[in-house]
Amino acid sequence: MMNWFLSILFYIVIFAQYYLIGDTLISFADYKTSLAKKMILGFFGTFFITFLVGFPAQFFRISWISYFVIQCFVFLFIDLGFLILRRKQLIRWLKRNKNVNVETIKQFVCNNWLCFVFVFLFTWFSSANNLPIYELNYDDFYYIGKMVNLVGTDHLLNENYYNGFLINLSAVPLERLFNTYELSYSFLSSVFSIDIIFFCRITMVIHNYLFFVLIYKELSSLLIPSQYSQYSVVPFFIFLIPLGYLQNGLGNLSFHICSYDLWQFQTAIFYGGSVVRVLSVPALMIFSYELIEKIDIKKILIIAMLSVAFLSFSTIFLQIFAVYSIFILLTKCIYTLHNSIKNKNIKIILFSIAGIIFILLVLLSTKFIAKILNPDAVVACIEGLNAYIIGWFDFDVILRLGIIPIIVCILISKNIQNKMIYLFVLFLYALVTTMWFKEFLALTSGNMFFVINRTVASIQFLLILIAGLCVIEIFLKFFSNRTVPSFISIVYILCICFFFQNHVDRFLDYTYLGSGISSAGWDFSRLFSKNNSMTLDIFANIGNYFNSLPYGNYTLYCPESFTYNDNETFSLGFLMSSNRIQLHAREGINIPEEKIALLNSFCLGKSNETDLVCSYLNDYELEYIVIFDENSKQLLENKGGTVVFENTKKNYYCLIKN
Repeated sequence: MMNWFLSILFYIVIFAQYYLIGDTLISFADYKTSLAKKMILGFFGTFFITFLVGFPAQFFRISWISYFVIQCFVFLFIDLGFLILRRKQLIRWLKRNKNVNVETIKQFVCNNWLCFVFVFLFTWFSSANNLPIYELNYDDFYYIGKMVNLVGTDHLLNENYYNGFLINLSAVPLERLFNTYELSYSFLSSVFSIDIIFFCRITMVIHNYLFFVLIYKELSSLLIPSQYSQYSVVPFFIFLIPLGYLQNGLGNLSFHICSYDLWQFQTAIFYGGSVVRVLSVPALMIFSYELIEKIDIKKILIIAMLSVAFLSFSTIFLQIFAVYSIFILLTKCIYTLHNSIKNKNIKIILFSIAGIIFILLVLLSTKFIAKILNPDAVVACIEGLNAYIIGWFDFDVILRLGIIPIIVCILISKNIQNKMIYLFVLFLYALVTTMWFKEFLALTSGNMFFVINRTVASIQFLLILIAGLCVIEIFLKFFSNRTVPSFISIVYILCICFFFQNHVDRFLDYTYLGSGISSAGWDFSRLFSKNNSMTLDIFANIGNYFNSLPYGNYTLYCPESFTYNDNETFSLGFLMSSNRIQLHAREGINIPEEKIALLNSFCLGKSNETDLVCSYLNDYELEYIVIFDENSKQLLENKGGTVVFENTKKNYYCLIKN
């Protein structure tokens, strides 16, 4: 329960921080103000600040304690400065809002109830999914393990986070230095003393789902009346159904949703890649909306700040930024051309046409540049992309039908700026469906096709939003009350939940890698458990033992996979439970396969060759071993091993010190 109380404290403090930073930035750039814009800018402004500290800290490999002190000082300095700078405005805001009446609360609930339902349901379903618990979300052991192991380290990035092995300080790839969000998460969880696994899987899941609906709702409010903007997120409730089932056509319905890494939105929204994939494009659109009409250097600086913040979450943002920049400039040129024709300004007409031609030439030039710069890599990238086009995107209902709501919105919308936003989306849609500029996509992805797939996924999320806006735009042509859309939304959400309940057994037929489904299914009581650590007891208990030891790197042997609660899980989970563990798995310790096989057999009670096991433990300097059989435990004790932790209840296991 303590993690919940500390998380609530975290939300109170961090949202106040977001408001302070966002309010200052909104005022600086002269944006049309709204609470949502302030919170969004505050969120990414905060992670921009952590990047400014985190990047040099990682580059120079300073210690954790040095980084922590510097980061605390920087936040205190900036917050104090902003408080002094905005003190009069904040006092006026507090006076204006000190007496919140019932009508204000009622209006707030009416305008946002769907957002709260969204955050609750997606958090509930995400925490209930056993994929993170048993199969470690495929990648959690790396990302959460990295956050855990950054805390207390003598030098940042001094470990191989796949196994806990200490590495040479020059062995870190450059792109990893830019990813500072893990360091930021470690810092925030440490400040509020929240267990890092809980912080990632619950605290930041709620946080990121909240900002998902906040950003998409705010973008919608620029295009439709704000009181209807919450309904634009309704189509996203389909993602309560796991990717594996959606990708395979909802059983026999042939309704395929093939969105790359969609499982991360469903079970790992806290990943940096998830933040970039689902939030970057709509956030940039919100703060570029006013730039379509008039270029403003201050607003361009805000876009630059947002871009750096997104880069700190994942370098896959580089391609999204390139795609976004090209097509927002193209949209700006078309908007300027439209106005100049209307005003009969020949000079601006020619300038706008020249801009459009230049942008098209830049796109076309990539076909020739690709033949000069590493053509083999470009060809390999395009071949990998083509496999996904044929196997995924050609069947995806979002990409197949996405053109319809875009065209409808362009035709229905009366505001020229809104038409330009829809036109911008049309450009993105054309880019990923026609694939006329594959070379451009290959070059801006660093010739990695999976980066292109993630960019396509970003555009798919945008298309779903446009579909929701299209329905609302059509509705508003005939009706003006909110009862009907509220009723339809409730029915739709209930249908999704009932569908999930009735098909949960069929979901388990699709447990392949990347499906977002574990053979262990779901546990919907987990979110409400009083002692919810969001990890298995074996990882928590053994991790707690290592955390009680003096700081250092202790070698641990455990079979790479083992059965727990009648489900398969993996020893890599120990990397998330303590910053003091080095595993043999993933070449953390180079042990020959035949010796690994014997050690595994002994741990599981299938071998009694104690002398050989002891010699292997000594030869490879294995300080600890996890045993799952009482007889094997006794044999090791007879050879001088010391049991330092033992679980005698269900799922017997013990930790023995060599």
